[in-house]
Amino acid sequence: MKYLILFISLCLASSVTFSQTSIEKSFVMISKSPHQFTIKNDHKVNHKGGHLQGIQMIERNGQKIYIVTGSSSTYSYYATIGEVGDNYEVIEVKKLLDKPYKHAGGFQINDGFMVIGIEDNEAKNISKVFVYKANENGAWGTEPFAIIKREGEVKRMTAGCVAIALLENSTLIVVGDWDTKHLDFYLMDEKGSTELAYSLSTQNIKPWNSYQNINLFKKQNGELFLVGLGSSMEEDVAVVYRLEINNWKEVKLDKVAVRNFGSQKKTKFRWGAGVYWDKYGHMKIISCDDDLKNGSMISVYR
Repeated sequence: MKYLILFISLCLASSVTFSQTSIEKSFVMISKSPHQFTIKNDHKVNHKGGHLQGIQMIERNGQKIYIVTGSSSTYSYYATIGEVGDNYEVIEVKKLLDKPYKHAGGFQINDGFMVIGIEDNEAKNISKVFVYKANENGAWGTEPFAIIKREGEVKRMTAGCVAIALLENSTLIVVGDWDTKHLDFYLMDEKGSTELAYSLSTQNIKPWNSYQNINLFKKQNGELFLVGLGSSMEEDVAVVYRLEINNWKEVKLDKVAVRNFGSQKKTKFRWGAGVYWDKYGHMKIISCDDDLKNGSMISVYR
């Protein structure tokens, strides 16, 4: 029965709403000393030629669930980690695509969607963005609700990190290319059709990093924020930006706050990191180990 309850919880998507605390205040209150725990994994995973790329957290019925994306020499995947008794165990490993789409990057779960970018990290000229939507029962479908196909210039049409958030009349998907030198903004309608609305070069944004993960969030007043998570000089760094959109004729990212979270031996933002909002409106940052082996670690900054 314990496994059945957990399995049902794993199928539920996350939706983020918060109003009690401002993003800025929540961000600066996060401790630099994370809570850390190891995971058990009895599932077969190809650990060659890749590593974990992103992590997200959801919470259902008092249970914390972690989802990670990973790459390998032969395929891309995501895995679900849940509470089993007093331990955290890998419950499921789901293959996404075979080579050449063997690199699943930083991703986000938000507003009833899960969005994952999958790229050819060798040729670096093609990628696909999978968008999963929760059904009426709150479960993910077995097939993506929408797919964005990208192909073109080397390093320009990759999808190393992606983010998603609901707007008033559409869904915004942001895709970062190789080293996040550009951000591409796509709008998705209720039927899953997508169109490119704007492309932004990040070369003049200060500070900017080659973020492994980006997460989008919208406040109740409609303000949009983007959190960039990456590493600089071997230290984990997170930056909050306010996103300003002028009728898709201009998009600006304005720095709100910067935090240096130091360095951990077993977890790194450059391997995978994500943001979680609890029901009280408090921000947490989660980061992961470089692989999904038995004994790998997860850090929760809270």
